[in-house]
Formats: sequence, structure tokens, C-alpha cells
Amino acid sequence: WARWLWLETNLAAPPIAQKTMIPRLREAKELARLLLRPYLTVYQWRGQGQGGPLVVNYAGTGDAKSFLQSELYAEEPVEIQIDRVPFWRINELSNPSTNDITIIEANSRLIHRLPNQNTFIMPVFIEMLLDVQGDWEVVKGHFRKSVQKERQRVKAYGYQYAISRSDLDFKKFYHDMYVPTMKNRHGAEAVLMSEDEAYQYFRHGLLFLVERDGQRVSGGVCHLGQDTVRFIVIGVINGDQQLIKEGAIGALNYLRIQWANQSGYKTIDLGYQRPVMGSLFHNKRKWGTLVKAPLDLKQQIWLKLWRNTPAVYQFMKDTQWLVMNKEHQLYGLVTTDAPETAKIEHEAEWRKNFETPGLKGMLIRSMPDFFDGTAKSIFDVNPATSIVF
Repeated sequence: WARWLWLETNLAAPPIAQKTMIPRLREAKELARLLLRPYLTVYQWRGQGQGGPLVVNYAGTGDAKSFLQSELYAEEPVEIQIDRVPFWRINELSNPSTNDITIIEANSRLIHRLPNQNTFIMPVFIEMLLDVQGDWEVVKGHFRKSVQKERQRVKAYGYQYAISRSDLDFKKFYHDMYVPTMKNRHGAEAVLMSEDEAYQYFRHGLLFLVERDGQRVSGGVCHLGQDTVRFIVIGVINGDQQLIKEGAIGALNYLRIQWANQSGYKTIDLGYQRPVMGSLFHNKRKWGTLVKAPLDLKQQIWLKLWRNTPAVYQFMKDTQWLVMNKEHQLYGLVTTDAPETAKIEHEAEWRKNFETPGLKGMLIRSMPDFFDGTAKSIFDVNPATSIVF
């Protein structure tokens, strides 16, 4: 009930309140959260990483726990609660440890009290924004070459769109498109937005549906702000993989970007995502988006490597992280065996694949860099192995 009321307050507030009162309410909410539960619960995870056994100590609010476990472990780890640490003793969690990795997820006020030597900080979420102002041909000019396939499929399959504000259509979308698509894509790790929460966004926006041969094949809930359209959740009928291959989701994105442009909106918010440069990042990037760390989301992730085990090594090599400096600037983080050689061999490829407005550059690091006792932070390790965008 409290979550519903908070969401309704945010969505129903007039534009002036969105810019002035809501940020202050969020600050007050975070302060109340700290006062009501002035400690972090510490868990230990034990399981099999991609490279072998892995032991992680995690302390935090739990918002990113499932995401982190899926990145760290080949299957769900064993979890035990080992401690509760008051906020004023949070630095105890950064002391030398017998586990392989320590992760702290907390409010930025607490995270900034932790040491930054050989650690990195990530926002819990990033957001990707698209400028859709002006002539449609200008907007299309920001799209990357891969979008050409989406445009060709829209024409080849005759995709068209319809706008709905019907509660019945919303229910069908939620149960027949969104839920099966999420379960097919993420399996047991799928984290679903509740029907009530998705409905609140729908009430203050609309349902965008894509049709083919007279049948509704995909759709998405869009929240409408004064100047911004925010994409909330999407789905394909029955999670049909063949329809996805035939461009049902690409058509959804292409057509609703075109609709937003023609409707006079300035910006599209493609929604929050986790701070990794994986397939979702690239699927949003191809539309010409800008990436940023949301200033109104105060939760951050602090990560410290303690031991260079095969599992820790594989964990770092498998993922390109989006890390953040004290100025909230985002950088890509790539871990490789020979950073200087990798920069020479792959700089052109990395620029092509990762250069994105809002991303300041790439940090190319080796595992020994995370254990260098002379470095102040990963941003200070061998500047010759960094790429500036």
C-alpha cells in the first residue's frame, strides 16, 4: 500500500512538483529509510562461479542482489546471514577479509564514506535517453546502422501501431505479452514488475500496441510526462521467439519513437537497466541514446576484490561494467590480461562497439591492477591503458 501511494504521488504530481517537490520527498524517504533501519544486513554467498568456487560477502538493501548473483554464479548460491552492521560502522566491511569479494549496496552518502583504493562503484541502475525533437529525418540520422534491419522488417511484415487506454487491453498485455516474454528471456531469474505497479504507469500514460495482419503481436506501457515519454515494460504475445526474430520488438521501438517525435515530445527515456554493457545496453544504444547515472536514484554498489582466484578472474573478464567516478561520470571497465596490448589491438573495435554519448571512456585493466597498493583508485592506474571518448 505504501509503495502504491508513493508511486501514485510521483506519477500524479504536476510538472512543477516533479521538478521541485518530488526530489525533496525522495531525499526525505531515503532519510526515513536510514532512520527506521540504521544497519546493513550482511550475507555470505557460497557457490560455483564460472571459473570455480566463489565466496562473496554482500551487505545492503537487496535491490540488486538477484542481478549480482546472476553475474557472479553459474547457479543460485547458498546464502547465510552472518552479521548486522550499523551505518556508523560501515567501514568495518571494507577491512581485509577472508572471502573473495565484498559488495556493499547502500545509499550514496554511505558509499562515499568507504575507501576507493582498488575498488569500483556502480550505480544500481543507469538510464538511456533519446532526443526526438525536430524533423523525423534528423532523428533517424542518430540511429546506428543496425536499425536499418528494424526499418526493413517494419515494411516487410507490414507492422502498424495502435494506441489503447483500455483496462482490458492492459490486462491482456500484462498476462499474455509481458509476463511470458520476461519468463522466456530470464527464466527463474526474471524479476517482474507487479501488475498493480505497471497499471499505475499505464493510468498515467498509454499502451502502445503493434499489429501485424490484424493481430496484436507486441506492446509496451509508456508513461507520459510533460516533455518525455518513458518506456516502462514490453512484451511479445506468448513470448514468441519467432516473432522476436521477425522484428516484433524492433518494430515496437521504431514505431513508438516515430510516434513520440510526431506527437511533439522532446525526449524518450528507454528505461532503467543494470550497469553492464551487455545485449540490453547495445539494443538501446543503437537508437542513438545518451547514457547517464540517474541523479535521483541514490543507491550505489561498491565492489572490492580480495583474492585473484580463477572464479574472480572469470567474473571480471566476462562482463564489461559501467563504473562511476566521484563526479557521477560513467566509464566502461574492461578486464584483460595485457591492457596495453589490448588497447593497441582493440581500440578501434571498442570505440565502434561502446562509444556512446554520456560515456566518458573505457578503463582497460588487468587483475593485478585491482591489487596495486600504490594506486588511489582504478581511475589512477596507468592512464596509458584508458580510452577517452
